[in-house]
Amino acid sequence: MDDSATMQWVLGTIESAPLARMDGAHLSMSAAEGIVAAALDVLRAADGDPVQLRYLTGHARRLAHTLTMIPPAPRSGARLLDVGCYGLMAYWAAKYLGYEEVVGIELLPDVAESIVQRRVEIGTEVFEFPVHNLNITQAEWPLVGPFDTVLLLETLEHVNEDPSGVLTRIVALLVDDGVLVASVPNCLSYRGLEEILTGAPPWVYWFFHPDLRHEPRHAFEYTPIFFKAILRAAGLCEEAFRTVCAYRDRTELDELFAIGALMSIPEELFGEVMITLVRKDITLPVQRHPAAIYDPDRYYEAIWPMLQPRKKTAIAKIIDALSEISRSRAEVVEKSQRLAQTEAQLAEALSLADEWRAQAREAVAQKSQRLAQTEAQLAEALSLADAWRAQAREAVAQKSRRRAQTETSEAAGRGTLERLCFRASGRPKRLLRRLLFHKSGRPRSITRRVVLHSDGRPRRAFHRWMASDSYRELPGAVRWPMG
Repeated sequence: MDDSATMQWVLGTIESAPLARMDGAHLSMSAAEGIVAAALDVLRAADGDPVQLRYLTGHARRLAHTLTMIPPAPRSGARLLDVGCYGLMAYWAAKYLGYEEVVGIELLPDVAESIVQRRVEIGTEVFEFPVHNLNITQAEWPLVGPFDTVLLLETLEHVNEDPSGVLTRIVALLVDDGVLVASVPNCLSYRGLEEILTGAPPWVYWFFHPDLRHEPRHAFEYTPIFFKAILRAAGLCEEAFRTVCAYRDRTELDELFAIGALMSIPEELFGEVMITLVRKDITLPVQRHPAAIYDPDRYYEAIWPMLQPRKKTAIAKIIDALSEISRSRAEVVEKSQRLAQTEAQLAEALSLADEWRAQAREAVAQKSQRLAQTEAQLAEALSLADAWRAQAREAVAQKSRRRAQTETSEAAGRGTLERLCFRASGRPKRLLRRLLFHKSGRPRSITRRVVLHSDGRPRRAFHRWMASDSYRELPGAVRWPMG
């Protein structure tokens, strides 16, 4: 398999690798998190090494994800090699995954011995394993293989010479179906994008520390494509791959992940740490110096053109998104204009409404004034009516009093007249009779008005006598309807 075939395979499977082995033998995420948390609790309680404690605390999520990738010991007497061996991974592999022999490799510049015993203390537990003090870029490793599993965690990015040579030596130390679990930072992650947006280099760890004993800066920053390519070129077949948001919660990164999606970077490839499980496959051809890492001429001639469709797809997606944004912006502008017009119309309508309201209030005020005037006039009229009514009542009362007085006077007069002029039987006395009536009973003409009403009826004083039979028998008696 040449470089082009390797890159073709990587590009064809970049988004299809499973996130973890599904055989049920690996640790679950919750179990791995429990292991890391328990170790941290013990170290905190025992006031352990502050540097180790700080490192484990900051990398707890990555360590738990890594634990889920390491397969349990495949056989009795299984051997594990930890290249880099900083941390507790070798101890956890022996305690929880059943590896009976654990060996480490670590560069210890201040130590003269070629092999030292690494001592891990977790509470009352003590675990020791041999560590080879060597630079992994050297051509020969004085180790005796084979190993069932090799760990290469957060180490490959620090290799400043021949990283494929390191992988080649690891593959040589594996059994024929042995496993490598490797992790490196992901340069093409939300963190790299964040660095670019802030104006910093898209480098995960670029610091030139003056203390050479300090962890060296990264020599190469890998992306998912280049990480997969260098592993495949070493004869390793991918079985699981994932990226992890190891140092920040995914819920805090929605905006950066949205930009990554706009750049056609799948969310599964956008975490800042890549962890993979690859297995040695003796049927795969080995490319000792893959062009993607070693040969710029070959890279730009054969590999770079293969990557251009991804770039074109990303650019097209960005342009489509920008076009959509432009269309959305135009729609927003149009809607804003319509909204402004509507607001202007609404303001005009409100102004008219205020004017109408003011006119209505003025009309109501005028009507209220007229109503008040009318009520005042009505009150005045009612007052006058009451006064007139009182005056009328007083006049009626006075009239009634005068009538009563008159009637009383008349009654008194009549009584006196009747006593003077009439007998007890009602017959007029002789003198009055002679003065008022002829012998025939006919009233004298000169006194007729005294005796009779205008309609010919006898007045009250004479009615009794003139209605008697003795009078009516007289030949000149006045006749009137008696009914």
